[in-house]
Amino acid sequence: MAQTTILLADLPQMLEDIVFNLLRDRTDLRILRGSAPDGLQAAAAAAGAELVIVTRPDPDSFARLDAGLTQAAALSLLALAADGSWGCLHRLQPQATRFDDISAAQLTAAVPVGRA
Repeated sequence: MAQTTILLADLPQMLEDIVFNLLRDRTDLRILRGSAPDGLQAAAAAAGAELVIVTRPDPDSFARLDAGLTQAAALSLLALAADGSWGCLHRLQPQATRFDDISAAQLTAAVPVGRA
């Protein structure tokens, strides 16, 4: 089974340690610790991460998570075949799931299972 890479980015040390310890025994995960000085999208790309875990003052506000991600989510891409005979419109559609008083079980369940 392929591993899902998770980046713990810019978390307070105590919270980073808690999250790391909750997830570290999952063999389907590769957990990296780091930062995102150039934005979450760049940090995720550099780490090869499918999931970035961060802290933010207002976690349910997508627009305030990261300027680059907000811009990317508003972008649609129309890709055409080289001969112009067909194409495909791609749209990013962010979805949010709110966890009030998040528990260890909810955090663990929110992390995707590694791909086969």
